[in-house]
Amino acid sequence: MSKILYIVGSILLLHAGYSSFEFHQLLKTTHHSSTDSGLPSDIIIEVLVGIVVLVAGSLSSIEIPNFLSVDNEVIHPDHKYLKPIEMSKATAEFEKLKINPFAELETRIEFIDIVNKRKEYAKWSGQEVEEK
Repeated sequence: MSKILYIVGSILLLHAGYSSFEFHQLLKTTHHSSTDSGLPSDIIIEVLVGIVVLVAGSLSSIEIPNFLSVDNEVIHPDHKYLKPIEMSKATAEFEKLKINPFAELETRIEFIDIVNKRKEYAKWSGQEVEEK
């Protein structure tokens, strides 16, 4: 359906552009200045209808793509078109893909416990940590 709307909208806009070109050529041959008269209303309406049809086609063609997990498995979404986000389902999808969308926020410098990280490093490297 969306492809048909794309084609119809494109044809309407192309025809309106050609009609505008022909209208300006007619004005040149009759020696009228183009500032005296604007475009005819039927061309303007055709442009507006063409834009509305193209927008309707683009909105009807929105689909959710398949995802590729970290393990190179193709994950097919449960639904084909966009719908409101339910956080529990979104979190389940992220867990299925084995990614953490909040990793960037959780690893910011402001959220890192420096004392704990030093203890972890000291334990890993076999050094003793001074307790203050």
